[in-house]
Amino acid sequence: MDNDSSKPILRPMSSKIDPDEHIPTVKLEAKTEVTSEHLQEVGVGSSHTGAKVSNPTIAPSKPTLVTSMLPVKSSQINASKYKSRSLFYVLTILLIVVIAGGLLFAYRTMQNIDVPSDINVSNAEDGTPTNTPTSLVRVISPKANDSVEGFINVEGTASSEIKKIKVELTDYNGYLIARTDTELVVLGSQTVGRWEANLSVDVSPTDSLAQIKITPDDRVAGAIVVPVMLKSSTDEKSERIKLIAPVQNQLMSGTNVTFIGEMKGFFEGNMGIKLESEQNEVLFTSSVQADADNYEDFAAFEKLIDFKSLPSNIGNKGKWVVYETSSLNGEELVILEVPIRFPNSEVIIKD
Repeated sequence: MDNDSSKPILRPMSSKIDPDEHIPTVKLEAKTEVTSEHLQEVGVGSSHTGAKVSNPTIAPSKPTLVTSMLPVKSSQINASKYKSRSLFYVLTILLIVVIAGGLLFAYRTMQNIDVPSDINVSNAEDGTPTNTPTSLVRVISPKANDSVEGFINVEGTASSEIKKIKVELTDYNGYLIARTDTELVVLGSQTVGRWEANLSVDVSPTDSLAQIKITPDDRVAGAIVVPVMLKSSTDEKSERIKLIAPVQNQLMSGTNVTFIGEMKGFFEGNMGIKLESEQNEVLFTSSVQADADNYEDFAAFEKLIDFKSLPSNIGNKGKWVVYETSSLNGEELVILEVPIRFPNSEVIIKD
């Protein structure tokens, strides 16, 4: 008998892939091939004749062997899942960053926007005040707390419903020092127009703090108020005088002007003043007396100066000169110069 014929013949059955786990599984089945020699060896046959049985019951010499591989996860599948999760996390973080950046940008934008004051525009039918986006009045310039002189250009925008605008300048004490009216300019069918007004200070203020009041026409209930600082004159070199009025580039429209301020260190509290033309021609001279002792501390002063009349050919600009007379030789020592305008001036020409 051939010894090799008794060995099991291994035959691969089939490779199955689990659709859920994608794990390859291999089954192997071992079979034993039965021959006539095997039947003789185990003594299978007829009990009487010893003939071979055509369909004997055979006990295999070796049991059928079925082996299977243990399930093992694929490294490629794990890597794919890891990449998918990483991409999800990255996209989530980017989305959060974009949203946060948008909110921050919106917050800063809202802070930087110059929000205009609302004006209550009355309804044309029943006269009741209404607040609508097209009924806003905005002041473009000057800005709040800007330093202004005796000539102030005020401009802004307004709804086309508003026809006329009144612009006033008052000091902190409510004293009216400039006023003018202007009209809204609307181009075509636009719903918003522009307006512009020039305030010319021709009255001495009583304080450096002031406010510009913008009041639209009679159909409006309310006004916009812009606080400003009137540009006073100070002696930066010796720091002996603080002049509130007249302000720089104030208009000398009448025959008098009020001097208001504080002085320090003037002999007997007396301060000399004179009005000069642009060509340094002296037009008027006077003096101002301090209200109290000014040798150690500042002392207030206020005086109405009446210069009666001015020549007609003095030009557009001039100046008030504040000086001190020496007690030794009578020499005039200039302390401060304040530029002013004369009535025939239309535009300020700065040095």
